[in-house]
Amino acid sequence: MVKPLYIYIEVNMNLSNFQIDKSSPLPYYYQLERYIQTLMYKGDLKKNDELQSEGEIASLCNISVGVVRHALKRLELRGVITCRKGKRAVVKGNQKIQVEFSHKQYGGYEELEKQGLNVHTRVIENTLTEPNDKVKEKLKLKEEEKVTKIIRIRSVEDQPVIFWISYVSAQLCPNIVQYDLTDCSLNSVVNKLYGIKTSCVECSLEVIRGEQEICRMLNKPLDEPLIYIESINFLQDSRVFQLSEAWHTSDNWSFNFHFLLNKNQMPLQTSV
Repeated sequence: MVKPLYIYIEVNMNLSNFQIDKSSPLPYYYQLERYIQTLMYKGDLKKNDELQSEGEIASLCNISVGVVRHALKRLELRGVITCRKGKRAVVKGNQKIQVEFSHKQYGGYEELEKQGLNVHTRVIENTLTEPNDKVKEKLKLKEEEKVTKIIRIRSVEDQPVIFWISYVSAQLCPNIVQYDLTDCSLNSVVNKLYGIKTSCVECSLEVIRGEQEICRMLNKPLDEPLIYIESINFLQDSRVFQLSEAWHTSDNWSFNFHFLLNKNQMPLQTSV
């Protein structure tokens, strides 16, 4: 039975929007794989939908059939699609949000937007405050120095998925409390206002039980397991200017880490 024409055209249009980012350290096949997963997360590709043939996808996306074949094989190994000999691949289910960590990029607001996702950031608090002992130690602050405390909720496709608390050095980034941080990247704002650009990010990741207020903000049951990521942003001269604590919903995310062994090698990939 032939599928309705409007479904075929809708999928074609989505795949034709895919473009290789040649400046990215990520391999072409992986970029296509991630894009197809994004279409699934947004609901543009649903369970039991058929993908185009390898040749059709290659033509639409202006890439080789070999790249397409490798991407589809990886998706099949992850249980996302079913590949059938002589037939088109079929979507098995919805996919999680993909976040990338590599030597050139750190997953955040811009990375989610690049995936074509609808991202919304709501600011709950943006105040100048005295740091506690942990923040003092992490930011290497002097006794009299203050910080700007920024609390945000980030939603993707209208679902709250991150509860975020950031502490920014008030000495390096004065008066940031006056700036509207709704629907924007904190790092981009800091770069625009103060010429400060992150040179290195140190991250730690663990699964924890969510506290009552955080679970409420994320529309999750009390004590829901959450993915907690603490990140410290360094300048080129090794000064620390930002500490962030982020609680991610555990059912929405896939974290991918890329380790470049040397500049002539492809990134070594691992996922969480």
